[in-house]
Amino acid sequence: MNAVCQARSLLIQITRSVPNTLSFGKRSSHDLWYPDAEFMREFKKASVIGRVWMPEPTEYDKNVGIDKVFEKSSWQPTLPDLSEVHEKPLHYYLLNFGPQHPAAHGVLRLVLELDNEMVMKATPHIGLLHRATEKLIEYKTYTQAVPYFDRMDYVSMMCNETAFALAVEKLLGFSF
Repeated sequence: MNAVCQARSLLIQITRSVPNTLSFGKRSSHDLWYPDAEFMREFKKASVIGRVWMPEPTEYDKNVGIDKVFEKSSWQPTLPDLSEVHEKPLHYYLLNFGPQHPAAHGVLRLVLELDNEMVMKATPHIGLLHRATEKLIEYKTYTQAVPYFDRMDYVSMMCNETAFALAVEKLLGFSF
């Protein structure tokens, strides 16, 4: 009996000393590592070596001789002289005017060719017009079909409804 108790206590000690990897996903947020103040301080003091930013040299770096690299580094970051700003001449460019998605159905998009501020050419792109609207409303009544024309173009819903209503009136021979 004594041997069983000793084996059991030994087993408990072993299982407590081994980290439980099965419950890794159940760890709380304080077990995870987050950048602390000491970690962030390392990035606040940065030095330039050539084109590479490095943290401040430590005692180990000085023993290795990295301070000589600091001394012999001739490259210094320079900013351009902004006292004299020169405007770049721009004569001809293209401007997309309107919705930019290629599947913007029925919405007018213009590709404008500009010479400075003058519009030289405007190329219209009307997007996708055919959305099988005709097939969808073949078996619908007049009042059931009107909402489909609202969805053709979100910008000019009333125009689409009016065009549909006038077409149906013309087919039926109504005139007001």
